[in-house]
Amino acid sequence: MNFSIEAFKSKLLEAQPLKIQLKTIERLYQFYGLLIQWNKIHNLTGPLSFESIVYRHCIECLALSELIDAECVYDLGSGAGLPGIPLAIYLPNKKFFLVESRQKRVQFMRTAVLNLNINNVEIFHGRIEELKQIESPVSFLARALAKPPEVIRLVSDIFKIADQLIIPSQKKPDTETLEINKSCYKVVVREFSKELKLNTAALLIARQQ
Repeated sequence: MNFSIEAFKSKLLEAQPLKIQLKTIERLYQFYGLLIQWNKIHNLTGPLSFESIVYRHCIECLALSELIDAECVYDLGSGAGLPGIPLAIYLPNKKFFLVESRQKRVQFMRTAVLNLNINNVEIFHGRIEELKQIESPVSFLARALAKPPEVIRLVSDIFKIADQLIIPSQKKPDTETLEINKSCYKVVVREFSKELKLNTAALLIARQQ
């Protein structure tokens, strides 16, 4: 795979309205270069191509910044640090907690955070059910964790009224078919800026009682 900084930079500079700074692009390039190296040995994300890195694992991750309200973000089931690490690089003034139970993925995230000197990230090696005493308001991200009703069940003990839960989807979800208690949770579908040309959307879920 030809993963050159020039090609990567060109694609990200086209990604309006993200307006990614050159310094940020260089740090993102370092992160994805490290991901490519580790993925060859540990299969952290499945097969990678230039297109999947740029669009699926980078631009789609950064697009979530449009939806995040809180200054503190929990990336649940972060895996290889996606979307948490790219967002932490892109949003250095927000604090990110990456929650992951699998050892190899935690090792990769720790290596990436250390090598890239990302100082607004903490990694929690454990299960979501083990999280305690989270101060609101918080934005929870669940990009590839489970179906929405299961995600809600997993965070039910820590998901408060002031928080938001963001669940990206590869297609526009139909909220009427979701098995979510509408009396307890408000569910809104948000699509991303048309300029990004993403065929994805996200569920924004708020607790009502």
